[in-house]
Amino acid sequence: MYSQQLAGIGFFGILLLGGFLGVHEGAPVPLWVVRISALAAVLFALPLGAVWWNVRRTIGIRAFATSHDTTLAFVGVAWWSFLAAGVATVLHPWINEHTHFTLFTVAMRKLFVFGFLGMSALGAIHYIVPRLVGADWDCPKCFRRAFFCATAGLLLYVVPMLYGGIAQGGVMNDAGQAYTNLPATALIALRVAFLGELLMLLAAVMVLAAFLRQIAMHACDCCNPSEFIQMIKTARDKGGVE
Repeated sequence: MYSQQLAGIGFFGILLLGGFLGVHEGAPVPLWVVRISALAAVLFALPLGAVWWNVRRTIGIRAFATSHDTTLAFVGVAWWSFLAAGVATVLHPWINEHTHFTLFTVAMRKLFVFGFLGMSALGAIHYIVPRLVGADWDCPKCFRRAFFCATAGLLLYVVPMLYGGIAQGGVMNDAGQAYTNLPATALIALRVAFLGELLMLLAAVMVLAAFLRQIAMHACDCCNPSEFIQMIKTARDKGGVE
């Protein structure tokens, strides 16, 4: 790690400011709560910048999201998703008027939940499981394919939903537009986003299958399902054991 001080600024900054973020104009709360939320969004740029600089100095000029190392690739996509969601959070007081009650907020939520948390978890699984069972992945290409499916699914979901949300905001803020035009504005975005969700589901199924296979083939003898099944068959052939 490049700097523990920067890591502390990022961690405690997000911890302190996170609870004040996301309150929009017109929310059923006192006005001062909305103003504090806007101030917290501006201040959020400080921990976000600290985290960005710390990670940037730590990895140097090495490839991240485009790395041939699958674990690093997963973490790279999670990192860029975190940055994108963080920038949207900082800009929230200025863009909220055009994006609230639209697909834009849904896209940002998916970017954080699947793009950051989900991809981080998949990268952690790819790194930790072989060290737990004491063997490399039987099918490393499966994880690579899962990475491509997950990344493509994330892009196919987030990008059209962002565009659809901006288009919806334009209709909502245009007095000459009928409100009935709002669903049709986002129809194409929703259809493409559905394809993205299918790809993300496929990636999750591929990772689950690879994980179960790894556990079944390389877990320790006391908890290896294949060893347990073989023990049961042996006991049955011998007429049972006490």
